[in-house]
Amino acid sequence: MKTLKNILQLSLLYRCQEVAVYFDLASLKDLHDSFPMLIRSIFYGDGGAGWRLRFITREQSPAEYEALENFFNPISGPMFRMLYRLTGESLRFGIPFSDIPVKLQDAIRYGTLAAFYKSFLSIDPFQNQMIGFQMNPFDYFLFYFAIHGTVSHPILPPYGFSATPEHEQGKSLYVLLSSTYICTFLPVDSQYIVLPPNADVLVRTMPDIEPAKAPMQSIKYLLAHRLDLHGPVEADHPQPETARIVHWRSTSILHIFLDIWFGMNLTGANRLPSMELLRCMRGLVKQVHTFSNSTDRRDSAAFVALRKKALELLSERFNGFFNLAFPRWPLYDVSLMNLVELWLSFIQPWRYCSPSQEVPKVDRAIESKYEVFIMANIEIYTQTFVKLTNCFISADLSRLINANLLYRLCRVFGQHNLVSLLRQLERDFVDASKRNIPTTALQNEADTSQELTDQQQPAITSFHLGGGEYYVPLFSEETLSNLQTLVRKVRGAMASHTVSKQEPSWFGSRFAWLIALFQPPQQEQSELPNVLCRLEFIEAVLVALFDLPSGGDDPCEEIVMTELKDSMSVSGVGRFPVLAVDWKDPVLLPIRGNENAFLVRFLYTVSSKLQFMYGTEMHALWYNQGLPGMVARQLLMPPCTVHRFARQANGTKELITECLPARISLRFLASYKVLAVIACSLLLGGMLFGAPSYGFFILLLLMLLDKLLTLAVFPRRAFDDHGPFPPRG
Repeated sequence: MKTLKNILQLSLLYRCQEVAVYFDLASLKDLHDSFPMLIRSIFYGDGGAGWRLRFITREQSPAEYEALENFFNPISGPMFRMLYRLTGESLRFGIPFSDIPVKLQDAIRYGTLAAFYKSFLSIDPFQNQMIGFQMNPFDYFLFYFAIHGTVSHPILPPYGFSATPEHEQGKSLYVLLSSTYICTFLPVDSQYIVLPPNADVLVRTMPDIEPAKAPMQSIKYLLAHRLDLHGPVEADHPQPETARIVHWRSTSILHIFLDIWFGMNLTGANRLPSMELLRCMRGLVKQVHTFSNSTDRRDSAAFVALRKKALELLSERFNGFFNLAFPRWPLYDVSLMNLVELWLSFIQPWRYCSPSQEVPKVDRAIESKYEVFIMANIEIYTQTFVKLTNCFISADLSRLINANLLYRLCRVFGQHNLVSLLRQLERDFVDASKRNIPTTALQNEADTSQELTDQQQPAITSFHLGGGEYYVPLFSEETLSNLQTLVRKVRGAMASHTVSKQEPSWFGSRFAWLIALFQPPQQEQSELPNVLCRLEFIEAVLVALFDLPSGGDDPCEEIVMTELKDSMSVSGVGRFPVLAVDWKDPVLLPIRGNENAFLVRFLYTVSSKLQFMYGTEMHALWYNQGLPGMVARQLLMPPCTVHRFARQANGTKELITECLPARISLRFLASYKVLAVIACSLLLGGMLFGAPSYGFFILLLLMLLDKLLTLAVFPRRAFDDHGPFPPRG
């Protein structure tokens, strides 16, 4: 028989076959000695890639994918057969302290470790110092499996594998195995539980299940059996082997996966979780909700208590993770959608029911039993919504990805009575929180009648929570003002899609491909109907939920549309597809994927220097009614207004408006397409004229010619005196 060390040198296909044979033929002593080496090979071998669980996908490597899936199958796979065999022999394997995640290390130091891990603690008797964990093989494997998902992808993929694109990471074998383990070991229906083959032996090594504590009830009636205080106490029914094994496996995967995945160290310069891990975490959140919502008459009292405890564990771990991850996440990155979807899955426990129960429809009222969960996590509901909507104010809603993200947010919060529940529960939360805050405002609120309706109640204002946190209520004036701004932004994006396009000039119609290189990519025509449908839905939901003024009742609607018309004429030949109604400086938008980061920063510095030197002249040219002004309005960025909330010394926020003049922006030169065109013009100039600069000058002349021809057909005007950007004196 081959040794395990030699078998691990084979290719993945042969390795799975030979390791399975080795499990069947090896003695218990050989398995015990080689088990840690096997785990190290699976998760740490080959420079950290291990057995490529996070690189292999069904599309790229179908043979290896199927072989590994069968090998690690939790029901019939050789790996788990071996794990159950070793666990039945009461064997333990050590996990060094350095391999334990940072948060668990801190819990050990401060004495706040969960009771689940206390039986695993390993203490050196000579030095009286904690050296790590001593776990059974089943928990040992799950522990390192969970840690493997938190390790960042190697910069270079293992030999024979191409680099996995970020959007393909969610299809890896690791995601499939995680979902399989979660669904198998957190059962919804007891009749579908599959026990290990050595269940009769394995049950002897299981820890005893703590009986569920019965609630203390007061004596209401003087019944005979209540008065017999010294009568025999009915003992708890002995747990069958099925219940003990299922309880053990469910407890293990709950604590290990929640503590390791949601306990990642996200402080400082530590890396954020990958999209692959977010998919795994979302699957765990869904299954925990389903596990908690399921009821089975065959469940023991201890297992029913575990179902309730699972939701408490999830809430505690999720809140700590999300409060650290969301402020650090790149707001304009595509991966933000995965984090938001994880959050939306967590805040909707009513969506996940057992297969035997009917899944509630979107328009059905949320049951009152979920109010306890909403109240316990009210900050996750309200503060995340407030922060996300504030981010969308400065986002480009004409992009389908941004419209989809806001659409998902409105679709979830637009459920039948969710916002009314949040309004009521947030009022209770704010009242309870402000009782501990000695302010003069609270004395005035104490005299207010409690019988006022929601429309008559005093407006909720922002306030400080404990620990330096700042709470912005969802139904405060500040939030409603931001939502009104967002609705105007949505209407502006909708109008931008319906405004008829200007007819291109003669030069522009024949050299549109060249002009397009100097402008951001246009929205695909096939996406426009989807964007419009989503924006219409977003506007209708926000107006209805928060009682915002409609388009005809909004006093600022005429000003917004005036800005829109002017900005649309500018954006047709400008640098950025951003409307003038955006409440953020377009020059300071995040760096796009088709731009060079160094050039964006360098050209911004150059543009700022030019603005400092010639800002007055540029501003005068913009409002010049002659030919120089017409040319300047084709080349310069239009004036815009920037609105932002600035926090004052007393903790309140004040809306600050800043009017930015017409200015020059060279950011378009940082585009890779523009750099490629400039390089080609230099190359053609050197080949045709013997001087590369000639080609560049010809390119500039062609672009200037197009501007002049466009100007001759569609003359541009400065903003009127009554417009949103009046001339400065």
